[in-house]
Amino acid sequence: MYFQIELEKVLQLQGVEFDYKETGKHSIGFIAQEVQTVIPEAVEDFGGNSITVGETTIENPLRVNEKFIIPVLVKAIQELSTKVTNILTDVKTMLGDAGNGIQNIVSDIFTGREFHASEKICIGATCVNEQD
Repeated sequence: MYFQIELEKVLQLQGVEFDYKETGKHSIGFIAQEVQTVIPEAVEDFGGNSITVGETTIENPLRVNEKFIIPVLVKAIQELSTKVTNILTDVKTMLGDAGNGIQNIVSDIFTGREFHASEKICIGATCVNEQD
């Protein structure tokens, strides 16, 4: 069964930097309580009812299991790719309707081919050259 996740949910995730209290080791990750509001499946109990770090006791600690975030990120990238493809198609269509040959130039740029003009590029009555 495929799941639906909106790109906006992924945008709500905030990465953080932190140092472990016990070792001082620097790391990156997420705050479990924040992830729980966006992707609850990625958050699980950690250490039972409470854990003690240094002199601080944390009640009902949580942790993020990042392996559950990976499929959500893949889905968001797929959604974003579809949006970009649709935008590029719309831009090519709009430029192609101009009837001035700009569609071929833009198509070459968007598909990674280089475009070189020997003297100038004109769109309608507006022209530019290398000096412009």
